[in-house]
Amino acid sequence: MSRYRKKLPQLADRLFLTDGGLETTLVFDKQLELPCFAAFDLLKEEAGVEILRHYFDPYIEAARRHGAGFVLESPTWRANPDWGAQLGYDAVTLADANRSAIGLMLEIRAAHETPRMPMVISGNIGPRGDGYRAGKRMSADQARDYHAAQIETFAQTEADMISAFTINYIEEAVGILRAAREAGMPAVVSYTLETDGRLPSGDTLADAIRRTDEETDGYAAYFMINCAHPTHFMEVLDRGASWRTRVRGVRANASLRSHAELDESTDLDAGDPKQLGAEYCELRELLPKLNVLGGCCGTDHRHVQAIAAACTSGERKSISIGANLKLAYVEQGNPAGVPVIFLPGYSDSAPSYLPLMAELPQTYRLIALTQRGHGDSDKPEEGYETARYADDLAAFMNAMVIPRAIVVGHSFGTLVALRFAIDRPGKVLGLGLLGGFGTLVGNPGVEELWTAVSGLPGVIDPQFVREFQESTLARPIPAEHLESAIAESRKMPYRVWKSLLRSLLQDDFSREIARIAAPTLAIWGEQDGFARRSDQDLFLSAIRNAELVSFPEGGHAMHWEDPAGTADVLAKCWASWAAKAA
Repeated sequence: MSRYRKKLPQLADRLFLTDGGLETTLVFDKQLELPCFAAFDLLKEEAGVEILRHYFDPYIEAARRHGAGFVLESPTWRANPDWGAQLGYDAVTLADANRSAIGLMLEIRAAHETPRMPMVISGNIGPRGDGYRAGKRMSADQARDYHAAQIETFAQTEADMISAFTINYIEEAVGILRAAREAGMPAVVSYTLETDGRLPSGDTLADAIRRTDEETDGYAAYFMINCAHPTHFMEVLDRGASWRTRVRGVRANASLRSHAELDESTDLDAGDPKQLGAEYCELRELLPKLNVLGGCCGTDHRHVQAIAAACTSGERKSISIGANLKLAYVEQGNPAGVPVIFLPGYSDSAPSYLPLMAELPQTYRLIALTQRGHGDSDKPEEGYETARYADDLAAFMNAMVIPRAIVVGHSFGTLVALRFAIDRPGKVLGLGLLGGFGTLVGNPGVEELWTAVSGLPGVIDPQFVREFQESTLARPIPAEHLESAIAESRKMPYRVWKSLLRSLLQDDFSREIARIAAPTLAIWGEQDGFARRSDQDLFLSAIRNAELVSFPEGGHAMHWEDPAGTADVLAKCWASWAAKAA
């Protein structure tokens, strides 16, 4: 039985990776003879099976490292009747090859899939003719009949879906989708584009998607773009066009060369992987649903790794929110997605959220803000009251042109988030409170911290910083994360440590919290030595749309101790809020 055929996980908007240019990698990097560019022919020998099996390893590792899912495309792009006949396959042996390819994908999934990395198996379908030229064209009915056998073979396996790649005219796409519907298979169409952003048939991408949807009643699960460099089609992605939401995937070429130039090439133009990654980030601004990322001609695992890194690694930036205050921040994810702003805890800065942000769906616009006095943000002589920090957040959102956002705070950051939600309810889509406080008045852990800070001789001792950060943990975290947190904390001057904490000890929002209208999620570790159960109970009793998720073994910094678990709770809650709002 298929695992995901009834519910494709990539439709839930989290980031998915897929592989690069399989055939170009085999021919140019592995120096293999590949008649008709047909990778499926390797399945007839055990050595070929092993080459295909290990081909996926670095791509799967990239998905694991960057918290993405993975789409396993079977090596069957050429496994259709006309191309198979050129290699000596008849209908029976061709069907066997298609089944064997899915069998190999199942073995790979069994070896690598985890709950955090769902792996979707796609039966890969190619065009009847050349992927670069429309050439002799079929009607939609002819295309349905031609591709039906391969699609039906996939339907009889545990494949989750089919994907038709390098499709260069509309009728073939329509026929493939009609055959897929008859076979009960979810299907994706990926159109080849020329250097002018049009299909080889001359149709615009917008017209191709609209007509394909019209003639199939919108059967495609989504559309993709492949076999073109991003610069070839960026200009046709009209920001105001609704059809852009139908494009979820891109498998771009590494090379800027045209299809004619690629056909005549005797070398492999691998382009610049880092630059390609940056261009994919630009594409995500233009395509609001783009979340399936891979490569086509000339790309290999280096390109997909660079794409994943560019789309999931926070870019460090800064912005002025007034004449005399510049704030640092880290941003990643989809610039067109729902904004989520993270507020760090006492002495922490934006990078403290990077482990968590890496685990979250990259379809959100994820922004971690370094607040005044902390990290690389400016450190004025005054202004270290919670209300001023809430004012800073409002000014930051205005400067970033963010009307409303989900606001997530940790520790001290929860006090800023609460103050902001109380005073500016119209700017808050939802609240996340990690190790949150309703008040610090009478909190023994914080009072003990004040005694230690106020007793320091006017400077912050590195050992004190280490002991403070370790005191927030109930479980060990990776050493590099701890050292990063310590280094960032040491950037905060002693005067800020003292003045901010003195101010926080006077904060008590317990009587105002009931004014909060935004849906609220509190995440709390039961071994937290600072935030208490009474704080969490206050949130539940006072905020009318609040819920609590507690971790029995967790401490004060759950987003450090268990970033994957924390991300899972947050993402599910955000999705629930969106569903209720709809």
